[in-house]
Amino acid sequence: MNSEIFDSVVVSTDSEEIAQVARTYGAEVPFLRSPENADDHVSMASPIFETLERLSQCGRRYDAICCLLATGPFVSPDLIINGYEKLHEVGNDSVIAVQKNPHPIKRSLTVSDKGMLDMLWDEYRLTRSQDLEDTYHDAAQMYWARTQQFLKERSFLTKCTAAIVLGELDAHDIDTPEDWDTAEKLWQFMNYSKK
Repeated sequence: MNSEIFDSVVVSTDSEEIAQVARTYGAEVPFLRSPENADDHVSMASPIFETLERLSQCGRRYDAICCLLATGPFVSPDLIINGYEKLHEVGNDSVIAVQKNPHPIKRSLTVSDKGMLDMLWDEYRLTRSQDLEDTYHDAAQMYWARTQQFLKERSFLTKCTAAIVLGELDAHDIDTPEDWDTAEKLWQFMNYSKK
């Protein structure tokens, strides 16, 4: 993938093995993550904040940053470029790729410890799903931000965050072995469909 849009590509990791693979493919790994930011429960923003702080100490500052996750394999150069262009539209502090939830979340159910169903929002019990507004979720694919705003908010989601809405097959987040299997099947399907 080559969007030809980045001045530098910096990989944040605590693994020397991953760092070496990143360097092999031309990315920079100027330092490994601190132990505080190498935990499974750390927010996405914390290692980015750490990376920006440490790069700043070396005199490296950026007007804009883009975060791409290793768990989002379907990011395309076009998406990256579209995100960059949308970031530079008047009033946007950041841009996040999102997908439409397949069913209105206001009709969500909970399952109790005893296996019993209940409405999460009871006031929508009798509302038809087609009468509820569309909602979206973070597609875990691409995040752009104006650097100063990110450093101030410590988040990509601000009051001025623009969305790029992806199609159902345009993104897939890998968190489990099942997610990996699904991603492989989607990849095969998408590549087969292009033939």
